[in-house]
Amino acid sequence: MTKILATLALIAFSVLPAHAQSGMDVYKKCGNAFTGGFLHRGACHGYIAGIASGLAATGRICLPTGVTEEQLFLVGQNWLRTHPGELHRPAAVMISTAFIASFPCP
Repeated sequence: MTKILATLALIAFSVLPAHAQSGMDVYKKCGNAFTGGFLHRGACHGYIAGIASGLAATGRICLPTGVTEEQLFLVGQNWLRTHPGELHRPAAVMISTAFIASFPCP
């Protein structure tokens, strides 16, 4: 499932220019991911879950048992929504910061 979502994220986000996506880019694209179609939701959830997977694989965060991709999406989106002054920064940096703050390792 994660591979499918990651592939969908790559397809959906590949229409943007080659520069790093800003927090604003992702916030605008994924802000209505609950009301968008399946492809739209999958791309947004996959993009954000992919960041979490990378951080967990490198030991930068520790995800508790039972955390869902939807929950990861909500954590990422909430961080973008509550830090509007930073939306010019790269989205991956902002979302990584959200996960490091939300899922620290013991």
